[in-house]
Amino acid sequence: DSQYQNALDCFHKALEIDKKLGNKSYEASTLNNMGLIYWSQHQYSEALKYFNDSLTRYREMDNKEWIARCLNNIGATLIGLNEYTECIRYYLESLRLNEEIGNQKETAFNLENLCEAYRKIGSYSVALEYGQKGFKLASEIDFLERVGRIANGLGVIYFELGDYKESCVYFQKSREIAEKIDDKELRILALINLSRWFSRLNDNKKSKQLLEEAIQITDSINDERSLISIYQIKSRINRKIEQPEEALKLLIEASTLANKLNEKEEAFSTNLELAEFYLECNDIESAKELLEIAKNSGLERYIFYQPVFYFISGKLEYSCGNFKSAMRDFENALKLAEKLNHSEIMWRIHHQKGRVFLTLHEIVKAYHELQIGGNIIKKLAENIEDEELRKSYSNDEEKKGLVVDLKRTVKELVGETKLMI
Repeated sequence: DSQYQNALDCFHKALEIDKKLGNKSYEASTLNNMGLIYWSQHQYSEALKYFNDSLTRYREMDNKEWIARCLNNIGATLIGLNEYTECIRYYLESLRLNEEIGNQKETAFNLENLCEAYRKIGSYSVALEYGQKGFKLASEIDFLERVGRIANGLGVIYFELGDYKESCVYFQKSREIAEKIDDKELRILALINLSRWFSRLNDNKKSKQLLEEAIQITDSINDERSLISIYQIKSRINRKIEQPEEALKLLIEASTLANKLNEKEEAFSTNLELAEFYLECNDIESAKELLEIAKNSGLERYIFYQPVFYFISGKLEYSCGNFKSAMRDFENALKLAEKLNHSEIMWRIHHQKGRVFLTLHEIVKAYHELQIGGNIIKKLAENIEDEELRKSYSNDEEKKGLVVDLKRTVKELVGETKLMI
């Protein structure tokens, strides 16, 4: 953007003047501001250089407030580069300094960021600990912007863990605060997550309404990044209502946008969704190609998506008749999902394992897997307070497919018993 380039040009000139005058304080501030511009434009590697240079200057001056601020900025940049473990080290040092100098507002920032970072590496208990601590502190000092954002982060954690009651409470809290303080970016986040929540519970009408509200705000502030999530959710809805052409179009738009903005995690997740979509359409070669791209695009970094990757890979192997390879992938997926306690993918894996055993006529094993999957769904549904939403949650085609397969195994088991009598 010309606006940002003009700002960078001005800062470059200012930096030269600062260096000539030997004013380290101004120089450090200018470097930090330049880093912020690159960060806002998703040019994280470039931003990192300027934040590190700024940090060096502030360390030389022993300015603890700004050292802490630069450390936090570096941590946020490493998140953008998907270096989740490394970013935690910077966040923790920033937190220590901010607590030492009594900077409560920036301590709240640190706690929010640590909550996100630990979630990214699947350490949910630690993430919740930092998130709850940040939520409490931000509430006590009436820092509403951070209360709203931390509430959103906590909602995401509970959602990923399948706790739909708690996640909804936090998403609603985030939305209320966003509207109260007129924070458009926070409103978009809350609306997207609430839309994702209603979509998961199969209330597609409400999900679409929330997305439309979010789109209006993204247009007003030119927020392209949020459109990636919006397109992904809209695509899932279209797949549910059997509009595959529109679903594919939306996923391609999401992928194009993620690559344009250099949002690697979003690009990775969209590739996985595209792979599963092509698999459902029996386009095996396209699915294989996308899984191969995902495998070579930092799969080891994206802990959250690893169970999904092996789940889709298992489905692909099953569709090709490679039952041994399919079971191997499903076992890997299940092991990773159990480690994360991701119940939603776990029941799907058990369903697919049951289908493999059904194909191999190992009915007892099939029944065992399908029963486990059904029990996980039952437990998840019990955590939904609204009766209508509880019903709609259990009423999508995939869950109904599990019930059909379970009834089939019961019928075959009864038949076998009669034969033995």
